[in-house]
Amino acid sequence: MHLHATCETLRWLPDPSAAYRVVRQLLASSAPDPTASALLQLCARQRWEVSDETLGRALSSAEPGFRMAAFAYCGSFGRHDCIAQVLDGVTATAAAEPGTMAAVCSAWRLGERRVSEPVLRRAAAGPRGPDPDAEALRQCALSDLCATLPLTASREAWQAALLAGAPRTRLLAAAEAANDPFHVPWLIEQLAEVTLADDALSALHWILGDLDAAVEARAGQATAGDVRAWIERQRWPGTNMRWLGGQPLGQAGVFDTLLHGPLRFRHHAARYLAMVSPGSPDLDMDAPAPSQLQWLYEAESELEGEPHD
Repeated sequence: MHLHATCETLRWLPDPSAAYRVVRQLLASSAPDPTASALLQLCARQRWEVSDETLGRALSSAEPGFRMAAFAYCGSFGRHDCIAQVLDGVTATAAAEPGTMAAVCSAWRLGERRVSEPVLRRAAAGPRGPDPDAEALRQCALSDLCATLPLTASREAWQAALLAGAPRTRLLAAAEAANDPFHVPWLIEQLAEVTLADDALSALHWILGDLDAAVEARAGQATAGDVRAWIERQRWPGTNMRWLGGQPLGQAGVFDTLLHGPLRFRHHAARYLAMVSPGSPDLDMDAPAPSQLQWLYEAESELEGEPHD
């Protein structure tokens, strides 16, 4: 905890370029230990390039944490030139190992979905294990599938996880990531569960926009029928498309959310951009504001004129 907090402070220094030089020097000289792994994670989040030598050392490391950080770096930084090493990581060990799952998620982010999709599907429907890192990757797997696959396949992946007994926290995160009103009845049912109610209500806001005050006031007792009736009153176009805030999901709404939306929704919008533009660097919504704005304008420029469903 203290190590990651210390690394995180480096990105907030007045001169980020000085911090970047220090980090590169530390990575070049460090053994593959927790410090090097944390520094590599920082570089991925801050879009700081590491040397090919350092990245190659990390990708081939026998230290699981260092190798896992390297796979995550490749996916979040859009390093398609490292896809061969990432795919080696997919097939090297059992899919349940967190390091392998990191490689699978990275391959998916880089657009290599033929190899990664079957492994993601198995992981997404797998049971919760004792390792919180492994569960976080399973949640990421299901969310990535639901956000990226065509609607029919997205719903099938979510329902497979539901029938397999996946944790409701995983199912809820994926339902929110999918931007799919198909999940609204199930999300309404979760409002009655104290530990899930806030997240379920946030997911409903994310998909539907501002809910009817009467529905929100009855959050603990609301039924799927309440929300279905409310949707019908809005005369929205149905469930055969993805929605963002009650409107058909589109690039303009995503960028507006990234600029003006609540932090939780900005995270989701950034994830959506990552899914529709494989191989592009991630947008880290926890970075300093100047960095966020620079990356956002770069992403908007790259995607301008490209339609996304």
